[in-house]
Amino acid sequence: MKRVTQLKVKIKTLASEAGHIRLEETRTHGALRCDLADHRRGVVRREARCSLLAYGFLRGRPYLTIEAENTRVTPSWPKIGKMVERFGVQREPEEPDEAFKARVAAQAAALKAWRPG
Repeated sequence: MKRVTQLKVKIKTLASEAGHIRLEETRTHGALRCDLADHRRGVVRREARCSLLAYGFLRGRPYLTIEAENTRVTPSWPKIGKMVERFGVQREPEEPDEAFKARVAAQAAALKAWRPG
């Protein structure tokens, strides 16, 4: 399975997780309900956003087609960079270390140029 497909599965899993948490929120009350909502709105939402941005970059989509330029919260670019590194360039069989490292560096430079500001 291609790594980009694995990232796509991660995005779908995060969306499903948010739905399950939302359902449990309706079944609970008090502090637990607030904790679940905070987890969904905080951790799960940030992870999904970073995953979607990494996926969009790897698919060659312009940043401004994924998000508005004037978003209030800056995404976690180090986290997105790690996802791009993990799911992006794949090592070819019998590829020298130098060539692979050069492709990874080129991808990191492309991500830096891709992001706004």
